[in-house]
Amino acid sequence: MVAVLLPLYFNPYAHLPIDAVKVLLFQVITLGMLIITMLSFIQERIDKDDLKFNIGNVRSLFSNAVAGNPLLIPSITFVLVNLLSTYFSIDPNTSFWGLETSQGTFTILSIVIFFLLIVGGIRNKEQVDRLITSLIMGSIPIAIYGWVQFLGFDPLNWVTGSISKVHSTLGYSLTLGTYLAMIIPFTLSRLILQQGKTKNRSWAYLIILLLQISCLFFTLARGAWLGLLIGCLVFLLILAYRWHKKRLLIISSVVLLAGSFIFLILNIGWRGPRMSSANLPTDTDIIEARSISNNERLNLWGYILPIIGDYPLLGYGPETFSMAFWTHYPFESNQGLGVLNPWDAHNIILNYLVSIGILGMLAFLWIIFMFYRFTFRSLQLYQAKSDQVASAAIIGGVSAFLVQVQFNPIAFVPLVFFWYLLGLGVIVVRDYG
Repeated sequence: MVAVLLPLYFNPYAHLPIDAVKVLLFQVITLGMLIITMLSFIQERIDKDDLKFNIGNVRSLFSNAVAGNPLLIPSITFVLVNLLSTYFSIDPNTSFWGLETSQGTFTILSIVIFFLLIVGGIRNKEQVDRLITSLIMGSIPIAIYGWVQFLGFDPLNWVTGSISKVHSTLGYSLTLGTYLAMIIPFTLSRLILQQGKTKNRSWAYLIILLLQISCLFFTLARGAWLGLLIGCLVFLLILAYRWHKKRLLIISSVVLLAGSFIFLILNIGWRGPRMSSANLPTDTDIIEARSISNNERLNLWGYILPIIGDYPLLGYGPETFSMAFWTHYPFESNQGLGVLNPWDAHNIILNYLVSIGILGMLAFLWIIFMFYRFTFRSLQLYQAKSDQVASAAIIGGVSAFLVQVQFNPIAFVPLVFFWYLLGLGVIVVRDYG
């Protein structure tokens, strides 16, 4: 449901922002997962005739959980820092429930619980394969809708601040681009696995891949495209190293050159041929918007650095970035940031430094470090080709997210899928690495 339904779901009649609607759906799904897990645990205890509370049993369960999930302690630490930051927040209510981005502590807690439930509930390779298939299949209607918007056939009149009118059901072109950049490495992995097998499946995955890449290009999202480029390079270089194939190094070079060229033309404002009479931006519009965006990001980052010093350890509280910003710059920022609304730092490190402080940023970096450490170290242990490709795709998807989020806001759906991929990475390492 999360892999397929969450990106697709939106309510055109809702008075809430599109992310808030998706957050509510996600929390309902996570609550259902949690209830089922608890009932299953109770049933297991009943079957074993062991319903008594025992400290020894709790310690044993926790030890097993830590052994089976190298990200358990870092992720719990991340949640605890968010809770502490919320308690000492300049606006605890907003920090807990969220505001502009609907990413308050309650949402972060839901995401981490979802991550822990995935790691605890997925037990075999077939389940992981189905989840990866779900990720790929879920992107197909989203990419098709992106084409519909590009061609000017969208029956809905969306209100969005995107340069591109292609945002599909994600509501914002940057969010759509990030989502696709995280999924494309998995489609590429399936295409590689089909080499020498059924030709129909190879063609099917190739068509899906082209559909995803073209839709990503239509978003005009530079950060997402850079994330895709780095994610695909990481994916291909891992396989080249693991399989000792020079051909993959050549392919990686071609991908680097082609991806860099497209990234360049996205920066200079070229958006491709006009394929419809839709109200698409002109090249001049894009060039002007790029210039404004670049300058305002640099101005915004310059404004942020002095803010951090007032609450360095725990920050101002989750979801309080805009409050902290306008408190420090009630007048000057109106001149320096004419278009960009400072509700997010447009850089995940700066955003966490302001909202949850140095401790929160370090907890997040701990999660990233442990993920890469265990997944890279386990690559040499995989014997099956499918396991190696799946692990490389997971690392590529996570890398794509981490690259683009250095320049873009932290959108809810990509954030959920980031933790989703972290969970898949842990499962692959634990169960069949």
